Amino acid sequence: MGNYDVAAIRDKMKKQMGRAKDPYEFKPPKAEDGKDTIYRFFVLPPSNVGEQLATGLATQSMDLCFVDSGAHFIENKMLGCPRVINGDECPICEQAFEQMNAIKEMALNDEVKKEKVRQVASALLPGQYRLVNIYFPDDQLGAVNPEALRGKVMWYAAPKTVFDMWWQCICADGPGADEFNPLPYGVFYDENAAYLFNLVAFKKNILNSYEKSKFLVTDRISKLPIARSGQTMEPDQQAIQRILAMRHDLFSKRPEIKIDELRKVATNISNGPGANRGSGFDQDEEQMRSAQAKVQQQGFRPNVAASAPAQSPPPVVPQAAPVETLLGGEFPIAEETAAVAVAAPPATVAAPATVAAPAAVAAPAPAAAAAAAFNAAAASSVDDDLEKLLADMS
Repeated sequence: MGNYDVAAIRDKMKKQMGRAKDPYEFKPPKAEDGKDTIYRFFVLPPSNVGEQLATGLATQSMDLCFVDSGAHFIENKMLGCPRVINGDECPICEQAFEQMNAIKEMALNDEVKKEKVRQVASALLPGQYRLVNIYFPDDQLGAVNPEALRGKVMWYAAPKTVFDMWWQCICADGPGADEFNPLPYGVFYDENAAYLFNLVAFKKNILNSYEKSKFLVTDRISKLPIARSGQTMEPDQQAIQRILAMRHDLFSKRPEIKIDELRKVATNISNGPGANRGSGFDQDEEQMRSAQAKVQQQGFRPNVAASAPAQSPPPVVPQAAPVETLLGGEFPIAEETAAVAVAAPPATVAAPATVAAPAAVAAPAPAAAAAAAFNAAAASSVDDDLEKLLADMS
């Protein structure tokens, strides 16, 4: 049997397949009219150099549970944004901010200026996401999930609406004053003490909205180990290590940065008219579509062609969501008949029977340090410059 370079084969197949769907990416399908689609998962902790992942040992350490990612969608192509991914200069972003600064100097009233700035931002600035590893429990906690997802570790490009909920949790110092309706707080992705996240997708106009989502917390149940020994609350360390070994290399999931193509597009933006819409901030959120609608209605045409390719809906597996119970307690959520739909992923990559611990694994950061780091990352959002510009125009 010959020796094959698996990494080289993978890269070559990616290039030939273009934007083929990654079978290990979790992406909720479009919600149906009047139905909530519900998924429940744990966000997994960051990986460190030398730890076992689904495709080998980790070669980079993560500071937090997520990796920043962002891309411009140009002529049905996804171009990684160096400003979001690496903090480097991006030719297209530079053109966008140049246009927005020019609008600021126009002899128009402030409201018109702000609207035009938002139109440019919607068309030209990249969509930004935080990539995380998530685990769909295969016990009673995950009963609402499609069977194809239970016990799986997938990676998820969390949109801003969801990330803001996580950020709010990190920022909270305690459960609040109401002991019967406690709030989630602190680090939510500790494998030995994590919050279960309830992702709710529903149709708002024509896009998915996730504003009903939340961490599941009751006066009886708070943080849980992601895997437990029997019906106890004690962590099952062997099972936890198997789950962590199925995490994906999130750095490899970010889109490729093609600086020459970015420069070419930026030149086209500055030299001539283009199509009528761009990539927006969060493509799966309502605010992007409404902003783009205003662009078309008002006749504004940013100088760039950018539209995401249409995607065929995945096969739908209907399943009624029961009233969930957890170790004798009920989650305080409205009973819903949630039609659950998901594209079935391939079989899980088998984790090694014995997972060797790395030579040195960093101890979990204290809650205060994690909160500071999480806040710093959230504060560096791609639309910071836009918000500052709009504030200056107030």
